Amino acid sequence: MEGMQQVLEDIRDLLAPKENFSIVVTSSGTDWTTHLSLPLFLNPKRRYELALVNLEAYNSLPNITEANNHFVYSPNGTTWKTITLPEGSYELVQINTEIQRQLEANGDWKSSKNTHYITVGANPSTLRTFIKIDSTAYQVDMASSTIRPTVGFNPQTLTSGYHEGENPVNILSVNTILVNCDIISGSFLSGNHATRCLFILSRCLTRLQGYRVTE
Repeated sequence: MEGMQQVLEDIRDLLAPKENFSIVVTSSGTDWTTHLSLPLFLNPKRRYELALVNLEAYNSLPNITEANNHFVYSPNGTTWKTITLPEGSYELVQINTEIQRQLEANGDWKSSKNTHYITVGANPSTLRTFIKIDSTAYQVDMASSTIRPTVGFNPQTLTSGYHEGENPVNILSVNTILVNCDIISGSFLSGNHATRCLFILSRCLTRLQGYRVTE
């Protein structure tokens, strides 16, 4: 009878309403660890699951830094000038806006017609960047421009006309966000069993730079 009673108690525990609770962690940094101040007391007779409900952040990871923020051009083929983009999070539209702003500051634009000799843009069909130069005197030195790999160009000098990068635009400095938790295990990383639970988010980084991410 005691054995039957134990079985019935086990069935009752299994059929009882599921326990659930949330763990919320916050930080102003991009890489941090949170330790729970109190241990979690779980019924050893039950099976538990852990799920990442959502992650909220802003897509503000800098993709233009001191390593790739120089754009070198010449207004006459002899004198070369360097445009330095401030570190920050840019789409191609913002890169073009900042380059043209500094071209205006240097006096290298058509002020009478409010147009520019150099335009940087995107071809969404090929996923490549284009650079259009509307003057036979202007040139762009992509060999010396450290922004070259970001916009997908090979080392070369661009002259008047329309030029499209040889490589897809590489404007995302980070492709995935990794969230890991050592409360439970069961994940695999690079084919090896991991001692912790891993959540890898990649779709969230398709949001525009500066926009809020909720995944």
